[in-house]
Amino acid sequence: YQKADLLNPKQTWVLKNMAYCYRQIGEYEKALSCYEQIRAQQSSPNLALLMQTATCLLLLKRPQDAINLFFEAEFVDEHSPRPWRGIAWCSFVTGKLEQSQRYCQKLLQQRNPTKEDYLNSAHTEWALGHISEAVILYSKALAFYNHIDQFVYAIETDQRHLITQGINPDDIPLMIDLIRSGIT
Repeated sequence: YQKADLLNPKQTWVLKNMAYCYRQIGEYEKALSCYEQIRAQQSSPNLALLMQTATCLLLLKRPQDAINLFFEAEFVDEHSPRPWRGIAWCSFVTGKLEQSQRYCQKLLQQRNPTKEDYLNSAHTEWALGHISEAVILYSKALAFYNHIDQFVYAIETDQRHLITQGINPDDIPLMIDLIRSGIT
């Protein structure tokens, strides 16, 4: 694709495929550059492209920049839950907990919420101090996992964000044990 871009620069098809390849190998900065070139060529916003660009920004640990694109994506398609997930997560990691809660609630009202919807909602409720709601939501998230270890791994992956939002690190294993015990 790099050679194709040299022969015929800035072609959208080539740039999209280059961006995809860069994302697959973890070269998010290069993927972001491709997506931004495509966006510069387009006359109107495209939901998929906005989502891909915002996701790259998230992978580059730039949630504040990503949330702006997720909001733009929501404006493009106000009924799509895809941007809501990004807004909910970016809001959570940047400490905008009430905003995260609003978007999590919108996601949970959809026909088929995902395990991530329940997990992120639980994180947000816990950070807001709503422990009983968090326990219920974590239990609903657990139902999606094939094994408790996958659920524990998901929480441990988000542990630094939980701590940043005020969760005591010593409480995380306690919450996991509570969920594991089946007490809601």
